[in-house]
Amino acid sequence: MKRVFVFILFLILLGCSTIIRIEENDHYVKNKIVMEQLVGEEYKTTNVIKAESKVKLVMEALNATHWREDMRVLMMREEDYRFYLMPLHSKSKEESEVYRVWITPNKDRLQVLGFNQFAIMNEENSAIIHGVLTGENLGE
Repeated sequence: MKRVFVFILFLILLGCSTIIRIEENDHYVKNKIVMEQLVGEEYKTTNVIKAESKVKLVMEALNATHWREDMRVLMMREEDYRFYLMPLHSKSKEESEVYRVWITPNKDRLQVLGFNQFAIMNEENSAIIHGVLTGENLGE
């Protein structure tokens, strides 16, 4: 009887972990990234990323970042670019998370502002995000 109970408990736990993994992966599939850059005096969409693998890379880099909350940040210039993480089939930016991105003067890191959180990303995550969004190496 004990063995049957342990076996059933094992199956339940295995099933739950599978469901969690599917939901996490499903979150990447259901999102896209829309990147905008300042062109003249207004922001224009310069890239739309729908590939699950690329969205996943950006989301993992953002999640691995140490964010500082409730900071007031005063930047001396407009952001280098901004991007929206939004539902795949959405056409409205109102349903999205917006991240404003500045490249540091040494061109080796990104400073990111999003949802009252600020971060200076490490070089690895900066390179990942910049590479996926722009198709260029950071520092070029």
